[in-house]
Amino acid sequence: MTAERSSASPGGVGAAANTAPTGDSHVCATGTDKHLRGVLDAMREGFFLLSPDFTILDTNAEALRLETRPREEIVGRSHWVVYPHSAASEAGQMARDAMRDRVPRNIISEQIWPDGRRAWFEVRAYPVEDGCLAVFFRDVTERYRAERAARENADRFEGAVRAFADVLWTNDPTGRMVDEQPGWAALTGQGFEAYKGLGWAAAVHPDDAQPTMEAWQHAVATQQPFVFEHRVRRHDGVWRRFAIRAVPVLNDDTTIREWVGVHSDITELRENEVRFRQLADNIDAVFYVYEIDERRISYVSRAYEGIWQQPASALYADPRAFLEHIHADDRPILHEARARHHAGKNTDVRYRLDVPGTGIRHIHDRAFVTTGRDGEAIRVAGIAEDVTASTLTRLQLAANAATFEALVRNTPFGVYVVGSEFQLLHVSEGAAKVFAGIEPLIGRDFKEIIRIFWPPRYANEVIGHFQHTLATGETYVDPGTMEQRSNTSRSEAYDWRIDRIDLPDGTHGVVCYFYDLSDRMALEAELKQALADKDMLLREIDHRVRNSIAMTSALLSMQASGATSADVKEALTVASARLGAIARIHERLYKGKQLGVVEFGTYLEEICHDLRDSLGHDQVTLKMRTVEVGLPVDEAVPMGLIVNELVTNAFKHCGGGGACIEIELTASDKALTLRVFDDGVGMAADYDPAKRQGLGMRMIKTLVRQLKGTMVQPGAGEAARFEIRVPLPEMPAP
Repeated sequence: MTAERSSASPGGVGAAANTAPTGDSHVCATGTDKHLRGVLDAMREGFFLLSPDFTILDTNAEALRLETRPREEIVGRSHWVVYPHSAASEAGQMARDAMRDRVPRNIISEQIWPDGRRAWFEVRAYPVEDGCLAVFFRDVTERYRAERAARENADRFEGAVRAFADVLWTNDPTGRMVDEQPGWAALTGQGFEAYKGLGWAAAVHPDDAQPTMEAWQHAVATQQPFVFEHRVRRHDGVWRRFAIRAVPVLNDDTTIREWVGVHSDITELRENEVRFRQLADNIDAVFYVYEIDERRISYVSRAYEGIWQQPASALYADPRAFLEHIHADDRPILHEARARHHAGKNTDVRYRLDVPGTGIRHIHDRAFVTTGRDGEAIRVAGIAEDVTASTLTRLQLAANAATFEALVRNTPFGVYVVGSEFQLLHVSEGAAKVFAGIEPLIGRDFKEIIRIFWPPRYANEVIGHFQHTLATGETYVDPGTMEQRSNTSRSEAYDWRIDRIDLPDGTHGVVCYFYDLSDRMALEAELKQALADKDMLLREIDHRVRNSIAMTSALLSMQASGATSADVKEALTVASARLGAIARIHERLYKGKQLGVVEFGTYLEEICHDLRDSLGHDQVTLKMRTVEVGLPVDEAVPMGLIVNELVTNAFKHCGGGGACIEIELTASDKALTLRVFDDGVGMAADYDPAKRQGLGMRMIKTLVRQLKGTMVQPGAGEAARFEIRVPLPEMPAP
């Protein structure tokens, strides 16, 4: 059923024009037989029969009881006249839809009777024969109010759960979460799909999950209260420790209806207990607990009497009694610490005791504040240690400050010291030239000095490193970067390191050790420029060599074109091609990305197309499959000549137009393989590789041997397929 709320008639019909009957009521039967009348009047639900024009044709006894008006004022009249409030209601629209679409409809709506009474009704409308509509309705006011009260209680409960610091939850009798748990969701950030069933265990610490499940299952099996502790991951990712207590809620037959449990955050409690144990173990120190809200000492260890030379009972009686032996100059330290405790802040202070007969004692006092759920400070747990011996040692070190300062000043290395107030304290002889010309120097604000040295960006970086080391004690090491000095316009670089140190006055300072890298970096820059100049010079040499060889090749080609002897012409053409192959090598050298390295895949494609053009075989198809591989020049030149010879021979013997020459270059981790193949007539039937020793083939074999490679040749009558495999050389470093 779809529950909606609206003002409607008890018949559940919807808004329509407020008209009288139109005479269409004869379409429906206007009466019922005696048996049907008995059934309708015996029903516990009200009944209306409506004609297509919404005339009330019939009703029953329950409807009249709810109505209170006589039958004559209802039957035979338009529903909209009898119940004017229904004219603009959702229930009226429901009836109109049911009458029009001829489908059943239902709704829960509020009825406003003509006499002002209000009630909630469940209304059902069913289309019947002759276009009429049967409407049944019953009073569900009590049920509606009960459901509304239950919803309100649930909302109140959810609100209480959200407001309560502890997390309430429920499980079914088997120990699984089956309902929404707003408290658990708010704590862990898990959604319902994540925590339902036993999914909640995913938010329990991995080390605690299995023990938790075992203890929980035992409690469910024995129906005993569940008491446990474990860690839970909060929605922000922080692990918190919780105490858990859950009890079964029983039915009348003693079976479990559900489990109700609560998670209580005890993180701070356990942390305080740990602190207590840590402090209690240090029996030589004074451990104390001060209750802020009660303004009393609830505990002080026995060491108090030995250090303060005062009975503990005096402190219990008056929590200010310990101030009696505090050095007069240090009492403001304790007053300020007490104010910080009330503000919920921990303290770490040092002060002196002036106890008659024992002299000055130095105390290191650390206090930890516990806060309540509202964040208000409620308790202070502290430990006060007698650190007289270590303090005297520190003072002895301070007595040697003059020696330290002398060492700093006289060292030939770059050393200077910055104080706690960020003033320059000491500068060594080795550092003096860096600070030359800056007056005043010693005692001056170090930030001002740095900003005189360096441009704003770098000065701010340096100041930030010094401030961080002074605040945290973390060492900083700078490997050295070249920067231009603002006050000299000279580029300088320093390898420097800074550490925090204890100064004689008990404060912290920063010492900087540095080494001037300016000369070395200047030499490195010159060397880098020299290498760049060398690179440019070598590329220029390759360019000029290429031009010279190309010019020679062009002259040979011109000579060949004018030769009358076919043998001379061929010899000159072949020589020109060989020089062209070498010229191409030098062209790739000066165009390449890496000096002294030829990108051989690109070179191979270029030389093959050059040979096709120069030999006049435009109709021959070239199929190239190459990979880009870098070869040093002493490998690239012989490989280029080998390619020139094999491809030139392929053009000469492939058969002219329509022929195809395939060239393939592949590379593995260890070898470079060149394959040249043409689909011409192939090798002669009497071809013998061992006996054919033309200049070209002798050159190829010599070059392959020079490269420590191998060559596979075709046999007599076989297709012209040549394969050259040479070791892949190690590449020079870029």
